[in-house]
Amino acid sequence: MRALAVSLSLLVVLSLWSVPPSEGTRGAGDGADGVVESRFDEDAEDAEDVEDAEDVEDGAGTVQAWREHLRVLERAGVRLPPARALLDAGRLPPGLRPVRGADGTVQRGVAWAPEPGALVVPREVSVVVSGALDAVGSPYAADGDGPDAFSCDGLVHALYRRAGFDVPESVAAQWATGREVAFEDASPGDLVVVGPRRYGVQSIGIVVGADAMVVADARSAAVVVAALPGRDAVLGVVRPSLGTRPARPVPEGEDSPSWRCGGIQPSGGAGAGGPARRGWAGYPNGLIPSGVLCGLDEEPHALRCDAAHDLAALSVAYEEALGESLCLTDSYRTLEMQLELRQRKPELSATPGTSTHGWGLAVDLCGGVETFDTDEHLWMRAHAPDFGWVLPSWAHEGSPREEPWHWEYVGR
Repeated sequence: MRALAVSLSLLVVLSLWSVPPSEGTRGAGDGADGVVESRFDEDAEDAEDVEDAEDVEDGAGTVQAWREHLRVLERAGVRLPPARALLDAGRLPPGLRPVRGADGTVQRGVAWAPEPGALVVPREVSVVVSGALDAVGSPYAADGDGPDAFSCDGLVHALYRRAGFDVPESVAAQWATGREVAFEDASPGDLVVVGPRRYGVQSIGIVVGADAMVVADARSAAVVVAALPGRDAVLGVVRPSLGTRPARPVPEGEDSPSWRCGGIQPSGGAGAGGPARRGWAGYPNGLIPSGVLCGLDEEPHALRCDAAHDLAALSVAYEEALGESLCLTDSYRTLEMQLELRQRKPELSATPGTSTHGWGLAVDLCGGVETFDTDEHLWMRAHAPDFGWVLPSWAHEGSPREEPWHWEYVGR
């Protein structure tokens, strides 16, 4: 069988950013006094039909809405100012108007454009929002900080660092030191810190629309566009363009289990290489839903998404060097498959429920790689580690269990 293009199954939600009420006060709901119907939706529809069902499925509507918003500002002659120019609402750049929050206070870090009355965010924040939308589809990795895979806080840190902001690396620190704004006043580029309080800080996303955020989600095993959580599930919203503040206390989860980026954090204690270290998204070995794995080019093969992404890159390099595609015979194994293999080949199989295949982090290869000292195997030994794939020491030639075909993903 031949590998390996990655196919991502993503949760994507269409959301469009509202434009201001005519008198400059942001309203919270339809029909409220002084609230004008959103024209951001109309701008996007003039450019492309973002109501199309395919846009909802693949996220194109959210991207089109954001791009059209920027085009509207450009056509109106509005140049996005740097973040420092929006810190003092009393001294905004010419033509820009203050934004009043849900409680009537003037907001820092955003402004209204004069015509057609569109929301203005700093140019650095615009780069962050565009970068977040560009990252949709990238694999999730628990410690990912880009450029190929991300955790929820790693995505925030990477994008804001690139934009020139000193944002901490961990979600807890991002929440603890961020300058808070009201949930109702969340604007593009703001960070939504997800709870609820009884679970502590468990995830963080970047606002990209009125009801949408981009988040690296452990359950989806990818960067996705997701609906903003309900108010009761949000610990708070912070605006990085306002700088940092002295750290506030961070709520710690009152109940087990521990959460990270929307998935359950393994509790540890299984030893190096054991299930606790290998576990991800809270799913048991061999019982990972197909929807959070990434399929390979040859069905039904699948892996954890970061492993699939790096295997695809490895396959490209392999083919360029040897003139043939990487050959694959086995990948993720369900618990049922592990039990069946244990019955057939007890001497070659791991204890069911502990297999690296059951975490979606191992492949068995063919096409020459399965034999020591072939050109294919020697090339893999020399170059596969550059892509996060290794032949484990127990499988080396001369070991009690020689398995030249078995390769495991350890990350880059």
